[in-house]
Amino acid sequence: MLFNQTLHELLLLPIDDDQFCGVYLKSDKQKFRPLRNEFNVAQTSQRQLMQTPDPAEMDSLQDANVEHWRSLSSSLIEIFKTTSKDIELAGWLLAAQIVIDPALNGLREASQWLQALVEGHWDEVHPVLPDNKIKSESDKLKEINAFKVKGFVQLVGESEDSSLVYSPFLMLPLIGDLNYSRYLSVERKGGLPELRQQYQNVALGERAKVTSLMQNLVSIREAMRAVETHVTSVCKQYLLPQPGFQFVVSVITKILKAMEYISGLKSEEKRVIKADIQPETDEINHVDGGEKNMEVKEDSVTDYALLDGLPVNNQEFNRDDAFHQLRTLAESFRKVEPHSPVSYLLEKAIRWGYLSLPELMSELLLNQEDTIKQVFHLSALDENGDTNVIQPMHKKMLPLSGVDKSTSVQHNTRAVSTTSSHSVLNNVTAVSVEEVQEEPVSTSSSNSLW
Repeated sequence: MLFNQTLHELLLLPIDDDQFCGVYLKSDKQKFRPLRNEFNVAQTSQRQLMQTPDPAEMDSLQDANVEHWRSLSSSLIEIFKTTSKDIELAGWLLAAQIVIDPALNGLREASQWLQALVEGHWDEVHPVLPDNKIKSESDKLKEINAFKVKGFVQLVGESEDSSLVYSPFLMLPLIGDLNYSRYLSVERKGGLPELRQQYQNVALGERAKVTSLMQNLVSIREAMRAVETHVTSVCKQYLLPQPGFQFVVSVITKILKAMEYISGLKSEEKRVIKADIQPETDEINHVDGGEKNMEVKEDSVTDYALLDGLPVNNQEFNRDDAFHQLRTLAESFRKVEPHSPVSYLLEKAIRWGYLSLPELMSELLLNQEDTIKQVFHLSALDENGDTNVIQPMHKKMLPLSGVDKSTSVQHNTRAVSTTSSHSVLNNVTAVSVEEVQEEPVSTSSSNSLW
């Protein structure tokens, strides 16, 4: 069942006059076990879909997966109406909404409902620690809140790829038939510029659909941050470890960046930020210009601002964000300086950055097995001294367009001879693109309270 605004409002009503959020469902095994079994079936279906099935079976597996999650969603909503409002069960609902509604309208409403539940009914929402489980009366409130906070662990995970929503997000279609899993695979291989060229026109042709999805992602991220803020305040009050909401927020942020890069469109949040900042930075101009400079032109939405991808919160800036910025710079150099090797060197640096050390050494020391073996042995990469040299696969050479090899290269205003220029160009005018087979994606979802 798709979650909507009507359900959002309905499920904020009390289940019972004496118990706003009902009972702790785990204590009612007859109602809990069938629900847990439905969840396990849905997760198994999702894993099968992620394990690179036979293309002939893909459609049937996708249909079955959607039906399993839709059934789970309907059962959960009935539980929320009549029996229990529970944080971990709400996490199951969020995952289900991603699968059954790729437009994410359901996830937006469900995440905002969870936000309202947490902010307005924290003491009542389950899991609530039963009285017979309390160990110390002096630390009663701490134990109760610690038990409740653990309800978020399965949803947010202990790492980005262990979050309950990570696997459904991987299969989320971003633009046309391009899903997030494929985007990540192409990114690791250094092929994003070509992917962008392939799908940018598709995005512009589906502008309303793409913009709506991006805005839903922004709203979902805002709701998760609001939940995080409330939970963090509780954890600080009772000196409790905080759940890793940053993992879910990070996944959403990366999906937004991927869509912005491919489509050239901007999310609403960034356009609002620009509108808020401009009156402060251009205050003098507004004296004569009136409100003209405060307007955010719709035409600017399609412009890809080259350095506009930095997160507002520096705590979210990580290794992938850095590579994203490097790729943006590479794209800029490719456009304004097509004769320059800078863009190709940046792309090579990004590709190398995603290689493991053995893979990188094998590429740098091509056909030097003895040297590789010695390096691996001295660096303890192989305890036994046996080295399986990774042979680079067939490479394609991408020529640097617009460069005349007879042209001398200048540096610090001193010309280099044509001969030395030619040797320099030999080192920078081609970028090897390694064709690596995509690995199956892990879809573990651990740390369940159940």
